[in-house]
Amino acid sequence: MAHVSLQTLIAAARKEAQQQASGSGGSSSSGDVTIVNADVRALLQPQEEGLLLRPHPARASHYMQSVTPVEPPPKPCGNCGKYFHSLLRCKACQSVAYCGRDCQLAHWKAHKQQCKQVQQEKEAAAAAKADKAKRAQH
Repeated sequence: MAHVSLQTLIAAARKEAQQQASGSGGSSSSGDVTIVNADVRALLQPQEEGLLLRPHPARASHYMQSVTPVEPPPKPCGNCGKYFHSLLRCKACQSVAYCGRDCQLAHWKAHKQQCKQVQQEKEAAAAAKADKAKRAQH
C-alpha cells in the first residue's frame, strides 16, 4: 500500500506551478503563478478528490488551478493508525477502515459496539426516509 507525504504533494504542486510559469503546463503566464515561492502548506486545502489550491493572498482575484494528486490523500487505519491510500472499510457499518485483515481482527472487540450502534442508526434513518416517502405519495 502506497504512502504519500504532504512533502511529496507540495513538491508536485511546486513542479506543476513551475511548469505553468515556464509555459509548458498550461496557458497561465508567470505573473499568475506565485505559488513557487509561497508557503505552499498555507495554500493547500484538503478536498474529497485531492488537494485544492486556495487563492493566493497577494492575488485574491485570481484563483489557482486544482492540483489533484495521482492517488487520493492517505487515511489512517482504524487500528494501527498508519496512513494508507487503500483501506478496507468495515462491511457492516462503513464507519472505520483498516489496512488489512489483521488490524480489523485486532480492533474488532473495540469496534463491535460502535459498529452495532452505527448500523442501528442507519436502519432507523432508512426507515424514517421510507416512511417520509410513503407519506408523500398519499
